[in-house]
Amino acid sequence: MSLKIVVLAKQVPDTRNVGKDAM
Repeated sequence: MSLKIVVLAKQVPDTRNVGKDAM
């Protein structure tokens, strides 16, 4: 799961959006 978040964060400059989706 963490790997997916990291990849998404790298692709998307908005880490907040990724964090919200992960939670």
